[in-house]
Amino acid sequence: MKKKIYSYSILLLVFIALGYLYQNVIKKNIFEESNFKKYQPSYEYKSGKDLLFIYFGSPFCGYCNSPEMPKMIEKSKFLAKAVADSTSANFTTQGVAISWSPEKGYDHLSKFGNFDELTLGRSWFNSSALKYIHIDLPSDEVGKVPQVLLVTREIIFKKGEKKNTYKVLNEKEYLRLEGYDEIKNFTERKVNK
Repeated sequence: MKKKIYSYSILLLVFIALGYLYQNVIKKNIFEESNFKKYQPSYEYKSGKDLLFIYFGSPFCGYCNSPEMPKMIEKSKFLAKAVADSTSANFTTQGVAISWSPEKGYDHLSKFGNFDELTLGRSWFNSSALKYIHIDLPSDEVGKVPQVLLVTREIIFKKGEKKNTYKVLNEKEYLRLEGYDEIKNFTERKVNK
């Protein structure tokens, strides 16, 4: 009889603990997520000035996978979009996963909300890492993640009867945030650049 009472007491404590977790952790997180605004791509071609927001992350980077990083990146998108809006520029986002595996890269980037474009696979040889870190805009020659890069550029789109024309001209680095602390400071508007 004592064993049954003891077993029922343990079972009751487990149910109470699960109830507490649901009320104070799981339900709270669902509530917070439902109020969290996410960036929505525009899905349209527009000629003119453009501000490109690029997030570089990796499924194997500790800071990239910290619990607060997805919200910091999402907030960074909105802060960068405000810069684009203030100069009447278009706004584009790109997520770049530094991983040999496209699948692991996609899983990593899916934690960071919506992007207009994704670049996955080939680790540091991926085309966006080569272009924006190692070759064309190489102010980060070593390669660091997490990283946010803002690039100003000119987009030319002409719709033709038989063929459309697409050009990207005059890409220039506007702002580069390297590492967790610089991204966090940007989201808290403590940027000294």
